[in-house]
Amino acid sequence: MKNVVVLFLIFSFFLILSPLSLSKQPEYKAYFNLASDQRYYKYVAYKPSQMFGHRVLLSIVDKRPEQEKVFNEDVQFFYDDIWTEPLTSMLGKIFLKELRLSNMFSSVDMYEKRPSLILEIELTSFVGHYDPKTQVSKGVVKIHPVFKSASDNRIIINKIYEAISRSEIRRGNIYTYIITHIGNALHTVMEDMIMDLERAVHSESRK
Repeated sequence: MKNVVVLFLIFSFFLILSPLSLSKQPEYKAYFNLASDQRYYKYVAYKPSQMFGHRVLLSIVDKRPEQEKVFNEDVQFFYDDIWTEPLTSMLGKIFLKELRLSNMFSSVDMYEKRPSLILEIELTSFVGHYDPKTQVSKGVVKIHPVFKSASDNRIIINKIYEAISRSEIRRGNIYTYIITHIGNALHTVMEDMIMDLERAVHSESRK
């Protein structure tokens, strides 16, 4: 009987530590950062065909549903505590760097005092999922940028961008799969948005 108890305890220990076990909330926190780790997010570094002399005020507004922000093993596996800094702060760094790398505008800042354009990005979904039945992991990113003139609030872009990246997990750590899918989805919406920004500002400049 004693041997049976010991074997049961050993089995339970390895089950908890298994990377495919989602029965418990992860014991570690603040492990990932997409802004600084290019294993999980590769910058688009988009190069436009034309540069514009606008000063852009950037802001990130968190409009996600509350259930995306906390651990829920029945819905999703990634949640706010998994990031090394507040999500809006991390994404603010990414959007700033992407827009600055593009050299599309004369300046882009979250504290621009005299902007000519305002880019407000609503974050409506940013989450990773894992389905133990199908062994499919995925990342979902959905943003709603509103791009407008600072002088008269005229809307230039008001559009929703959404991307989903997914794959089956046959072996390995689910954390790296899910975070990679989130990074891939962010990359997709980022590229689409920046390309639209260029087209929209180019069209405005010709009026």
